Amino acid sequence: MESTDKTIADLVTADFRAAFVFRAFGIDYCCDGSKTISEYCTDNDLSSKEIYDSLSEAYTRPLEQNFDFKFWPLNLLATYIETKFHKLAKKQVPLIKAALERGIRRHGKGFLQLHEISLIFDQAAEELAQHLKREELILFPYIKKVFKNNETRQLMLSKDFSKIQRDIENLMLDHEQEGEYLTQIRSITDNYSLPEDSPKSIQLIYSLLEEFDLSMQKHMHLERNILFEETLNLLYPENEISIESR
Repeated sequence: MESTDKTIADLVTADFRAAFVFRAFGIDYCCDGSKTISEYCTDNDLSSKEIYDSLSEAYTRPLEQNFDFKFWPLNLLATYIETKFHKLAKKQVPLIKAALERGIRRHGKGFLQLHEISLIFDQAAEELAQHLKREELILFPYIKKVFKNNETRQLMLSKDFSKIQRDIENLMLDHEQEGEYLTQIRSITDNYSLPEDSPKSIQLIYSLLEEFDLSMQKHMHLERNILFEETLNLLYPENEISIESR
């Protein structure tokens, strides 16, 4: 059994197979990542034993390539997130919007949930675009400069750091809102499940949405629980504490 004092985020960071277990139990490992399993279960009336048993079973399955991002230099991690997840999101959003438009046009009367999904997704996509832009123009260049030029101490003491701290806190609020949009879509789609005889175009929409959900959760986890956490820890080098408690 896993150590009970590890947080949900730590478990996912150490082994991404844990993410699929948490998803199965409806646990947001990004925004609730600072909690332990026991704490989360107490707050949400769940069985911690059932979750630990599921984790033990999941760890018997083949392990795909699993990077320990906790030990990556932050400039490299910022580049990885931007190259992999930002680019992926920018490709996924227009595909999903187009698929939703076609689905509503052809099957809107038979699948009324598409209208609500489209409204939520459009809002999520608009806010996500602004979020990515702020990261790419402000936060990520700052992180890359700090670590590329070994200027951690000098920049940490400068006025820039307090601004960056505020930016990170605002980006974390974005994560919480984005997580809420994904939760709403999951609820409307019954976790992306459809009758087998559903039209292919509707099946495609649900498949695209689920892929987007999976990639966004990993994307936000890497930012919130590793990149942002470690960047903020520069401000408190003698007392590294969770971003949730600041």
